[in-house]
Amino acid sequence: MRRTPGRPGLLGKMNAGLLLEVIRDRGPLSRPQLASATGLSLPTVNSRVGELLAAGYVREDGWTRSTGGKRARLLRFNEDFGYVVGLDVGGHQVSVAVADLSGDIVHFERRPLGTRVDAGSILKASAEMFEAALAASRVSKVKVMAVGVSTPGLVDPSSGEVALVPNIPGWASLGPARRLEEMLGVRPLLENNVNAAMVGEHWKGVARGCDDAVFVAIGTGIGAGIMIGGRLYRGFHGGAGEIGLQRDFEDDQVLDEEFGPFERRASGLGIAQRYRELAGEGEEMTTRKIFAAARQGDELARRVISEASSVLAGGIVNLCAILDPEMVVLGGGVARAGEEIAGPVRRRLHSALPAPPSLMLSALGDRVSVVGAAKIALDAALKEEPLLGSQSRMSGKGE
Repeated sequence: MRRTPGRPGLLGKMNAGLLLEVIRDRGPLSRPQLASATGLSLPTVNSRVGELLAAGYVREDGWTRSTGGKRARLLRFNEDFGYVVGLDVGGHQVSVAVADLSGDIVHFERRPLGTRVDAGSILKASAEMFEAALAASRVSKVKVMAVGVSTPGLVDPSSGEVALVPNIPGWASLGPARRLEEMLGVRPLLENNVNAAMVGEHWKGVARGCDDAVFVAIGTGIGAGIMIGGRLYRGFHGGAGEIGLQRDFEDDQVLDEEFGPFERRASGLGIAQRYRELAGEGEEMTTRKIFAAARQGDELARRVISEASSVLAGGIVNLCAILDPEMVVLGGGVARAGEEIAGPVRRRLHSALPAPPSLMLSALGDRVSVVGAAKIALDAALKEEPLLGSQSRMSGKGE
């Protein structure tokens, strides 16, 4: 494809974005120091810094030390210029996180929604928690620069439309991107919840500094978030990482739109169903109770967990044989069992692969997806928000 020269305005925006990133990560810095750090000319730095100051992204704060010459003003990133919000919607709860532009989470809360929820109740709770979180943080809505939303299902990378969400009836047909924009007043950035978890773990969890990693969420179902070269890999239809659809080589059964063959055997749902199958239909056991029973010597519980762990390990080996990640992170409700589930997977990785990845448990637990949603919003705020122009925002948290 033939490349065309960038427009002057676009080039200016790119330069401003570069300067903002350097000030945020290395500041406070003077204009000459910025020119040296970025390779931009001092006149270009002066021009773009003037625009960043006028817009409110940076502020002058102090002076360089005198070495006999003229002192220069220091530039500091203005983290209070704006805020971002992450929302994580699930079948039984909604979580929200508010972060400043330095990436510090200034407020977090979660609202359980009970066992019987639908799309409308999830939508209503999301809007209410968005407003409540801003009020608790003393952040005006006009200072919200971006909202990231972590959601179950397939998210189309181009349209934001959601499909295949069996745990929230009516969510896909509701058009959550459009409805949330109407209710929040900000166009949300929707991302699959396991992809968001991968982003969160890479940002503030055990995968920091690891740009080739996979997050495997083991809960009611099983899914994976894939990061290659520090970027999410979503696939053409947004379906990359749907590892719950893995099946035996000879299995040619028609696709079940609710749960895939792999997750029916290795997920929390699969573990509970297998226990009932062996113990009798009248025996009701949650995954947590099954793990507790296994620790107390219940042989049936131990058998069920051993079977599920073996299937899970095999599926993750297949995934790693294709992707060759540096790290695999286990998260989700079943992963709370810790080494009881991680140990068998780790041993299989080491026995089945010539160069096995490290296997870690999530450091962020059940906050990982909402943290990832906040990071997605933060990236959008700093990269997509117009950096050139005369718009300004008030500093501080209040209006």
